[in-house]
Amino acid sequence: MMPARHCRQQLPIGTEISLRPKATDRYGRTVAEVLKGTTNINQALVAAGAAFVYWQYIEGCDRETYSRLENEARLKSLGIWAMPGGIQWPGFTEGMKKVSAVALINF
Repeated sequence: MMPARHCRQQLPIGTEISLRPKATDRYGRTVAEVLKGTTNINQALVAAGAAFVYWQYIEGCDRETYSRLENEARLKSLGIWAMPGGIQWPGFTEGMKKVSAVALINF
C-alpha cells in the first residue's frame, strides 16, 4: 500500500510535478492527473489501493488502465480494498448505488 507518508516521501515539498487537467468538479475545482516525470501518480495510488477511481471524471484518461489497476488492487485486497466491499462514502445506504471515487490526499 502507498500510505500518505509514502506519498510525501515520493513527492516532498518542492518536487516538480505536472498536471493534466481533465475536468472541473461540481465545486469548481480542477480534476487532473498528477505526473512526476513520466510517472502517473494517480495510477500509482489506484494500483496500491490508496485511492478509488472516480468514474464520473474519467473522461480524457486511460479508462482501461484505471479499470485494470483498480480491479487488480481489489482482487489483491490492497489498501482500501482490505476491508470487505472497500471503503464507502459516508451516508452510504443499501438503497444507494455504490460509487467509486478518488481519495483526496493532503500533502
